[in-house]
Amino acid sequence: MSANFARLREILAEVTDLTRAAMVLEWDQETYMPPGGVEGRAEQMSTLLRLSHITFTSDEVGRLLEALESEQQHADFDSDEASIVRVTRRDYEQARRVSPELVAEIAHAGATTQPVWKKARETADWKLFAPNEYFVFGTDEFGRDILSRIVFGARISLEVGLISVSLALVLGASAGLLAGFLGGWLDGLTMRCMDVLFAFPAILLAIGIMAVLGTGIVNAMLAIGIVYAPSFARLARASVLSLKEMEFVQAARVLGLGELAIGRLSASPSPIRNLAFGGDRIAPAALVHLERLKTLQGILLGGRDRSFDDEAFAAAVPPGVVLTFA
Repeated sequence: MSANFARLREILAEVTDLTRAAMVLEWDQETYMPPGGVEGRAEQMSTLLRLSHITFTSDEVGRLLEALESEQQHADFDSDEASIVRVTRRDYEQARRVSPELVAEIAHAGATTQPVWKKARETADWKLFAPNEYFVFGTDEFGRDILSRIVFGARISLEVGLISVSLALVLGASAGLLAGFLGGWLDGLTMRCMDVLFAFPAILLAIGIMAVLGTGIVNAMLAIGIVYAPSFARLARASVLSLKEMEFVQAARVLGLGELAIGRLSASPSPIRNLAFGGDRIAPAALVHLERLKTLQGILLGGRDRSFDDEAFAAAVPPGVVLTFA
């Protein structure tokens, strides 16, 4: 074991001790602590977690990771040391994006709102968590603004949804345009492949594709792109077939123009309009299936006590509405 790795383990052990100390204080607050000690306990927990965050995101940890990554360039990828360095690097980069002050504020808010939620649960009085002039969608049991959580979750969701639907558009439109324009055996083969994909329920086919490719957001986007490509292929093919029967295309054939020349001559915004219209209808369904694959429902609607959702109906409605009309 190198000196750098030994020092990194010491720092990680210190971070773990601080985090566990905060967890013990949280457990004590929920079991034995008198109600009057809430504010003091919140300060203690926020201090411990802030110190833990500062220690973990220090420049020393960054330098140690750089040195260890240089040392382990030719080391066994599956070794314990290499795995620890990779995981620590990932967590370090994520933690560096959050300020210690924010970590302290979140810890303080969680500690102060926990007894309020406990009392509301015992008395079935959820007025403090209902929508108001400060929190339009209300708050959850930890005092977090539900609207902020929805916006944060939708930020990634919409980005990934746009990429996956664009992928479906490129794959499907390309296949449909070629099949409709060239016709013959290529048309038959292409559309039979699309019919095979259509034969499976969308979510089942997406799960099957991910079972082959593996999990991950990239594979989820690829799976949705493949699942919805046949819809765009049919739209593109139908537009091309209708365009091929128009008089000016027939006149071009009579004059002896080749297929490529006819294709350039008959370039029309009609297929684009049809694809845009179809995409407007397909995108919401694709986005819903994508959310199911990456379990956004579990992030927004899960993660809280079931009794809280049963009693505080307003806390569960806004995320569900956003997922329904996304």
